[in-house]
Amino acid sequence: MSLVIENLPEAIRTTKQQLRVALPEYKEVFREVEAEMRGRVEEILSERESGHDVIPIVQYPQVAAGKVPAELMRKVRSRGACVVRGTFSQEVAVGFDEEIAA
Repeated sequence: MSLVIENLPEAIRTTKQQLRVALPEYKEVFREVEAEMRGRVEEILSERESGHDVIPIVQYPQVAAGKVPAELMRKVRSRGACVVRGTFSQEVAVGFDEEIAA
């Protein structure tokens, strides 16, 4: 399903009008969201500068056994992504890399 907008400026104006009616305190809500986002960015930058992985790394055997630590699960949910290691053998992973490179 594709999204086709014939008149983008009009669509933006209409959406803003609808937002103002549906959420009169939208400016404050956006300020709160912006503050939360800035806090998350600072957290990620701090972790990166400290040498930590900013994308959580999960080991596949933990996932398969249902034994991913709760703190790691919270981090995956917070970041919205993770790297899963140990899913494929070294040989299979190298084969994938070579196939992609070709």
